[in-house]
Amino acid sequence: MVSKVSQYYQTIINRLSTSNNEDSFQEYARISGLTTGFGTIVFNVEKNGFYGIIDDNNQKFFPINYQKIKHILRDRKRIQYSLSPHPEVTNIYRWGTSARIIAIQIID
Repeated sequence: MVSKVSQYYQTIINRLSTSNNEDSFQEYARISGLTTGFGTIVFNVEKNGFYGIIDDNNQKFFPINYQKIKHILRDRKRIQYSLSPHPEVTNIYRWGTSARIIAIQIID
């Protein structure tokens, strides 16, 4: 199940997924400054607890719009994601790079 957060990005992802070029989404992500990859959802118990994403390169992301996808957030779930990083936004936990979730998929 893919949870798409924005109607704008959902339209783009649907259009690119019907493209004959398999790397079209990766190309769009690169041009748009999106970060895509695989990682793990973690629940951090510091400061009343919050969810974060740690990617396979051990980079931490703090999802600033996690409320829209909280129904799929589970500690230690493997995911494939597309994020829009916002390093200029400081999160209250000062943990990782703030990022807006564009698309996320749980990997079984």
